[in-house]
Amino acid sequence: MIKKKKMLQTAGISVVTLGLTLTMASPAQAYPFSAVCATTGAGGRVNTDRDGADTRVDFEMLFEDTLADGHHARARLITKDVNGVQKNWGWHKDTNGANNGTVRYVSYAINSSGIFSVGIQVARFEGDAMLNSCSAWGA
Repeated sequence: MIKKKKMLQTAGISVVTLGLTLTMASPAQAYPFSAVCATTGAGGRVNTDRDGADTRVDFEMLFEDTLADGHHARARLITKDVNGVQKNWGWHKDTNGANNGTVRYVSYAINSSGIFSVGIQVARFEGDAMLNSCSAWGA
């Protein structure tokens, strides 16, 4: 369980402290890099195997709805290529209700232009309208 997480962002040496609580299953594979963010009503993290410029990145995304407000949480992988162009991958939903467990999504991303930065965007939605969000980049 993560109570507080310190993270170095790739854009500089800034430290972010979050009071995000996520229950994580033990991954079958080691993920040495991560990014964490929390916003009102939602929080999440992405763990990756990324180590330098790759065209494929395996990842584990964990996120949850943290506020009983009738809205739902979503999370998605975000990446940047060699030219710094950001790609927003597909959203994944947590419609289980507030504090009803962490959604775990394990997959991979491929970009022929290379994947140089990996991050997560977490948001709270009302239907398909985004109410608020946060983003974080891993190191």
